[in-house]
Amino acid sequence: MKIKKILFGIIAMLLITSCGTTMQNKQILKTFHKLEQNRNIYIAKIEDGVFNGKIYRGSGLSVANYFKMYMQPYAAQISSKENASYYIVKAVISHWEPRRADWSGIPTRVKIQVSVFEASSRKELINDELSIVGRSVTFVPQSAEGLAEYLIKNFCEKIF
Repeated sequence: MKIKKILFGIIAMLLITSCGTTMQNKQILKTFHKLEQNRNIYIAKIEDGVFNGKIYRGSGLSVANYFKMYMQPYAAQISSKENASYYIVKAVISHWEPRRADWSGIPTRVKIQVSVFEASSRKELINDELSIVGRSVTFVPQSAEGLAEYLIKNFCEKIF
């Protein structure tokens, strides 16, 4: 009975310490600018993510759609033309590693480099590296898209 309690305690501790999702936002520019609300925003085309030579088709479109979705409440409009915008958002998926942690124990990882420019002056206002590591032990798989959405939602709430 005592061995079962010890074993249960060890398993519980392992599950608790390995079940957390870790998000990091690394600010590249020394100064931080909050963006003005009710301005037109242009989101540049985002290339699909790649991992181990495999292109994850549609990942760039998903990331662009998350930026549109989470910037829309703060924008006058999400513009389809760069020259009609006040801000330009450029993002690059620098790491896109979808994993099945529910059976492999290897977490999903996503890293996105985001720059926001003032369109008229081309001055870079924000340059952040957003990264997230999913759970390594989980009973439910975490998708790279879901983790990217979480990153982008938090980023957009911070910059406005």
